[in-house]
Amino acid sequence: LHPEFVLQSGDPVGRGSDAIEWGEFAKVTQPLRDNHIGYYPARGNHDAGALFLQWVPKPIASGTGNYYAFTQHNSRFIMLDSMDDGQYAPDSAQYKWLVSELQNAQKSAANIFVVFHEVPYSVGPHGPTEDAAQNLVPLFVKYHVRAVFNGHDHLYYRTIRKGIGYFVTGGGGAPL
Repeated sequence: LHPEFVLQSGDPVGRGSDAIEWGEFAKVTQPLRDNHIGYYPARGNHDAGALFLQWVPKPIASGTGNYYAFTQHNSRFIMLDSMDDGQYAPDSAQYKWLVSELQNAQKSAANIFVVFHEVPYSVGPHGPTEDAAQNLVPLFVKYHVRAVFNGHDHLYYRTIRKGIGYFVTGGGGAPL
């Protein structure tokens, strides 16, 4: 297959501080780079740390690298960071940035997709994450997000809530 890009919902490695694991990851993803296929990861709990930022596309037009956004074919993709304490609190820098991104995307994008690691809805042992459900879901409804993709729970799950598709695609680098 020849996709234009790949979204990843976190945990491409088991230990984010382990350069050897990132080396293995580099080998696995080399065909993406060889074929100029974009790779857009969200930060997960297993890959937190400075080595993660090496895999975020450069330059980023918006965000910090741990969270960022990009546009592809008139759709806005927003990649959030689940790993900082208070990251979803309304007074956090990421939350304020997200609101701004959603406001701008609603004006200019045909679709808005959000990707982050910890889940607002899941049937697995790690979810749902209360902060995500309380603080993010109302924003997704207000700004008409088309779909949300998460990881963290190492399973596949999907649901539709208030017209928004939520997908848990937790088959990343951490053990299944």
